Amino acid sequence: MSKTQRLTKRNLRAFVLNEADKLQKEALAKKIEDVSKTKADEYEAGDEAGTIEKDIDFIKALNIHEKRVLKKLKIIREHKKRLQKNILKKLN
Repeated sequence: MSKTQRLTKRNLRAFVLNEADKLQKEALAKKIEDVSKTKADEYEAGDEAGTIEKDIDFIKALNIHEKRVLKKLKIIREHKKRLQKNILKKLN
């Protein structure tokens, strides 16, 4: 059985640096083209764009609703505090 090493910040950093070195050596050996020079295929937006747009609109609506609910909650908490103070005054 092999021991598993705990992934610490130092171990992760060393791993990432080793992998970066490997990639650089590989790039030098193959002379890989610069990524910014490659051309990407572009496609027109399909049904996915519509659903993403709907999701974004829904998130906006939820944020507006959340603000309203939080305002109401704040008012309820203030009333609750006042009532607790009144009850304590009446008891004393």
